[in-house]
Order: sequence, then C-alpha cells, then structure tokens
Amino acid sequence: MFSPITNVSDQYPTETAILSTALNLFIMAGEDQVSVTRLIQTAAISRSVFYHYFSSKEDVYAALLLNDELGLSPLFKNCHEDPDQGIAHLMKEFLNYRLQSIDNYGLLLRLEAQLNARECQLERFIQWQRLRRNHVEQFTEMARRQWDVQSHRDDDDLRYLFALVWALADGMVSLSKNPLYLDLIQDRRGFKRFLVKLARQAGVKGPF
Repeated sequence: MFSPITNVSDQYPTETAILSTALNLFIMAGEDQVSVTRLIQTAAISRSVFYHYFSSKEDVYAALLLNDELGLSPLFKNCHEDPDQGIAHLMKEFLNYRLQSIDNYGLLLRLEAQLNARECQLERFIQWQRLRRNHVEQFTEMARRQWDVQSHRDDDDLRYLFALVWALADGMVSLSKNPLYLDLIQDRRGFKRFLVKLARQAGVKGPF
C-alpha cells in the first residue's frame, strides 16, 4: 500500500514567482548560462529574499523538479479514488501532462541529470525522488487492482505501462531536436495525439 507524502510544504507566492522566472530563463538562455545574480536581477528581488527560499541554484533545480511532480499528484489521487477512470485514463492524462510543453520537460530532464551526477542530497531533491516513487507505487497498486493481480511478482509487468509513458515522453524530447523528425513529421500535434492514443490503448489492453 502506498504512503502519501505529507512533508512537502505548499509554496509561497514569492517562491513560485522565482521558480517561474528561473524556468523561463533556463529555457531561453540555458540553465548553465544563468547565474544566481542574473536570476535575482530578472526576478526583481533582493539577494536576501532569494536565499530565504533557496540555498543555491541547484536548490532551484530541485524545486522545479518537485513543483512539476506535485502537478501530477492530483491526477494520481483522482484516479486512485475513482477506480472507474482506470489505468487507460491515467496513462492518457499522464502523457498529456508530459507533452504539454516539450521544452519544459526537456529542461527538467537536464536538471535531473545534473543533480544525479552531483549525487545531490538537497532536501527538495530527496522529496522529489520520494514523490516520484510514490506515484509509481500508486500506479502499480491501481493496475494491480484493475487486473486483479494478486502476486507482487507481476509488479514489473504492471510497471511496464508506467515506463511506456516515461519512454514516450523522453523520446519526444529527443525527437523534437532531430532534423529528420522535423522534416518528416509536419503535423506534430497530430503525432502527439497519436502517442497519447497509443498510451491509452496500452492501458486498455494491459501488460499481459
């Protein structure tokens, strides 16, 4: 049985504004090119205000990851509380969430890679890791319930579906920068709809 995360605090408006500024700056200029000083100047805040909310630029990275994952929590919660929605609905909405901004998701993947490479131990990063694993556990429990799976030995098969959404979203980030994809696929919104339909169909069929 999954255990909800209870120690992730609600953000303050100033913190949210700093994160919004950071997200836009990182996407436009590249996260490696944005210093804390530039972030402070663009957000029109004092240095003391920045350090009241964040310990470093890496802490901003971790906060962006956590904020994004928190955005998924209502989706998982609603599907868990309403079994009639089913895994197919969850997979569809999960992928829609990931594909709503490829640039944003691509940035998050880069930030995750940087923090993992540094073996980050920041509290926000640890919270993000816990929350993401919690979502995987919720997904697995809902899939087990939907297909009446009794043995945990089948959990890997159920998680294939979660990993499918993950793979489709990550692959879309890679494709979006590929010149051949940009040349071959003109209707990119249609392609995204196709991927979402594929995820939904996998959720209907199941892994068995």
